[in-house]
Amino acid sequence: MKVIVSSVTVALLLISEITFADAVKPTNKPAPTSETTSTFSSLPLTEPVSCYKLVWEQMGITAGQAVELCSGTLNAGLTAACFLRAWANPADGGLGLTAGQAVELCKTK
Repeated sequence: MKVIVSSVTVALLLISEITFADAVKPTNKPAPTSETTSTFSSLPLTEPVSCYKLVWEQMGITAGQAVELCSGTLNAGLTAACFLRAWANPADGGLGLTAGQAVELCKTK
């Protein structure tokens, strides 16, 4: 599990500096072939996929929580920012919710 910065302000600044194309790829999967890479690289990066890559790969919530949070989102950055603020400690300006509660609050319905 990855550790996120406890300060909401710093975490939101980090989101603004992350480009989704630069997100870290999981290391537990085999490397794609050059044929697969060229096929996938031509596909557009959708908002739900961008959101998933950000919250799962960068913030360390479970894959299931990331799917639930990001499915249907129209704005990956706002969904991730909502989650961060909801999950953050109240002393840092957050709501102090559990990860599950933050997912429920911030997911697109």
